[in-house]
Amino acid sequence: QHKNEIKLQLLRIVQEIVNNTLKHAKATKLEFLIRVTTTSTALIIRENGVGFDVKLKANGLGLKNIELRSQLLNAKCRFKSKPNFGSTFQLYLKHDLIPSLK
Repeated sequence: QHKNEIKLQLLRIVQEIVNNTLKHAKATKLEFLIRVTTTSTALIIRENGVGFDVKLKANGLGLKNIELRSQLLNAKCRFKSKPNFGSTFQLYLKHDLIPSLK
């Protein structure tokens, strides 16, 4: 059950990022990189859209939801973007912080 909740939270994060990209970014490329090891999972999502000022958009509901979901997983997340240079989302999840994945 716990693993299903983790998968659901990760899915919702990805859905939010894809939705934001389709809605706002005007991107022509969306790239997903996933690395899973025995100790951690790393997710990087990049797009080549219009970008945004992370400081100005940090209060948006979509980004807040992503941050809250990351906190529920004890994961670290970060957005990197600037106007006209696309955006990158990074999430790092250490398995030992999630009891059912030890």
